[in-house]
Amino acid sequence: MHARLVIGKLVDVLQLAHHVIGVEHGATTLWELWQEKTGPSMNSHDHIMFGSVGSWFYTALGGINLGPDGAGYRHIRIDPQMVEDLHAASATMETIRGRVSSSWARYDDGATIEVDIPAGSDAVVVVPKPQELTGPSVREGERVVWEGGKYIAGDPGVRGATAQRDGRIAFELGSGHYSFRLTGRD
Repeated sequence: MHARLVIGKLVDVLQLAHHVIGVEHGATTLWELWQEKTGPSMNSHDHIMFGSVGSWFYTALGGINLGPDGAGYRHIRIDPQMVEDLHAASATMETIRGRVSSSWARYDDGATIEVDIPAGSDAVVVVPKPQELTGPSVREGERVVWEGGKYIAGDPGVRGATAQRDGRIAFELGSGHYSFRLTGRD
């Protein structure tokens, strides 16, 4: 969790002078040098600006990733990281199969996660469990799909679920829109 907090704080890097110089001069990419130079003294004005931070937003905060053998987003893994001091996040990605989206919010009594899985894809969606919650129950829409440490069948599209070692719950899904609500006791 510590590394995620550090990365989250790095987003404030625009306040550092060496990055502001380029931005103040209209840069949309990261300059190789931290000074405004042109000609042979500046090797490149074309480094991706905040690319790793941008990627972190949708792969870590939004949790959108390829699943095993997931070429073309046939298999998707959504595993959002709920970082400290952030109460909600969302991410959307256009793929060859259609739009993949993930949004989550954390509350005192649990969390919600909503996902969209495009037609022709399947997904494993990991529902994070805040450490302070015990005895989690998970609903997808109006149906209970996890209670008492077990998967409860009956929701179309939800194919199964397993508990992870760290208390999170991984749901196997077909394509469609899903809205999970995790609740528990403090």
